[in-house]
Amino acid sequence: MHPVSDADRRTVTVLFADLCGFTALSEQLDPEVMQALQNALFKELTAAVRNFGGFVDKFIGDALLALFGAPVAHEDDPERALCAALDMIARTARLGEGTPHSGSPLLLHIGINTGPVVTGGLGIGTAKSYSVTGDTVNTAQRLQSLAAPGEVLVGELTHRLTRHAFSYESLGDVVLRGKAGSVLVHRLDAPLAAPRAAR
Repeated sequence: MHPVSDADRRTVTVLFADLCGFTALSEQLDPEVMQALQNALFKELTAAVRNFGGFVDKFIGDALLALFGAPVAHEDDPERALCAALDMIARTARLGEGTPHSGSPLLLHIGINTGPVVTGGLGIGTAKSYSVTGDTVNTAQRLQSLAAPGEVLVGELTHRLTRHAFSYESLGDVVLRGKAGSVLVHRLDAPLAAPRAAR
């Protein structure tokens, strides 16, 4: 493991996860029940991220932004992010089974992207906190928005670095909202039973 210094440019795998149907669920549930559900969900998602060596950067409404590769980096951060994503989906489904709501399953949609970011303190004075900025983050969020309920969509570099260990379905070149060019997108299927050597 390698510690990351403040205000550093490096390659990081960014994970955005969002609860599907959050607004509709909020309308159906009592506010206190909804708050308890959110807190339980965030606890489960945070545990999944930390179990695979990731860092929860922030919660944005009902969404979570997690980093793999900052502030602590590992050689297999993209793989760790994918394992965390699958764990998050499983944890969310289990949480839904034990929670009183409309009866529809609780589902996440997740976007994962690997690329250069600038890490370090963001903000002024006492409001300054560790975070990341860069197009890699924006693309991960766009992939999350594109993903259907229960899906994990990844960018090309994440796919290239993990295809030895996971199976995918290619969605081809996709134009993401707010981006000038197209992005090659892949849908995560499952871990391979017998991972190949990384290339």
